[in-house]
This record gives sequence, C-alpha cells and structure tokens, in this order.
Amino acid sequence: MDDRRRLEQSPNAGSGWRLPQRSGSQDAELPFSARSPRSHHCLVRLREKGCTVRWQPITPALAACLTDHAAARGAVLPTDQLLRYRNGQPITSRRYDHLWHRIGQQLPWVATQTISTYWLRHTTLTWVERHFGYGIARACAGHTDNTGPAATTYIKANLQEVATALTAMTGQPHPLAG
Repeated sequence: MDDRRRLEQSPNAGSGWRLPQRSGSQDAELPFSARSPRSHHCLVRLREKGCTVRWQPITPALAACLTDHAAARGAVLPTDQLLRYRNGQPITSRRYDHLWHRIGQQLPWVATQTISTYWLRHTTLTWVERHFGYGIARACAGHTDNTGPAATTYIKANLQEVATALTAMTGQPHPLAG
C-alpha cells in the first residue's frame, strides 16, 4: 500500500490546526492535521498553495512543542489556527515580517544576510539535495509540478526517505525513517 493511501486510512488523518505560511505563496495556509501533531507517526498535514495537501515528517520534539503551544494558546479544535499570540489571538503572516525585523535588530548579521523564513527553507532544501538527492529535496519542498525536464516526472521520494533525511539533518530519530 502506498504512503498516501495508508495515511488516508489512518485514524489521525483528520483536519488540523492552521498557521499562515510565507514561503511559496503569501496567503498559503499550513494546517496541522492529525488530531495532535504528537501522533505516533510524527507527521503534519500541510495545505499549501494551489490547494495541495500533503504529509510532512516532523521531529518528535517539534510535534511535542506544537502540541504544548496549541494547548497553552487556546488552539483546541483541529481546525483552529495553531500559532497564536499569548492572548490567544491567531497570528497573521505579517507577524513573520515583524519577527525577522526584530531579530535583525538584535543580530545585525541576520539583517545583513537578509535571513528570512524563505532563506531558511532554501538553505534546508539545499542541504537535503546535497546529502540525499534531488528527488528527496523535491519531496521535502512539496514540489509536485511537472514543469521542467521530463525526467522530473519520474523523480519521486516517499515519506520514509524524507523522514530519513529529517533524521540525518536533526539527529532526532523518526518512526518512519529507514
């Protein structure tokens, strides 16, 4: 059985918390699915631009932190936006801009290097591509489009391969890593 079919049958495959995402599309949403991100699979369900929905492996530590944050900030329903201010109000995508501005004021090299959420994504995907190959980097990025060389249609990676790359990058074990 392929990964997608197995996940669709999973009892944890419900709708989930939402958070605004800045990389790729300004108004994309990144909902965390699985009744709790602390599910035994350590996966989140991402809803991205173009109504693409996919599963992404996360570390057990991140799953635990997201669950704790949700509980502390009032994201109680699976459809609630996950990231929230201390007062419980959901953050907006503008919050990311403000956070990077404040970080740049405290750490001038962040402003000089124009570090951003997009920069972190790019750097991470470059590392994955260099260590695990183009197909796994595409899968980590969620690239499913068929633009570019015809050969990219055949370059695919499964969740286990992405989880293995995550384990190598973070040093944290993942239940799906091979």
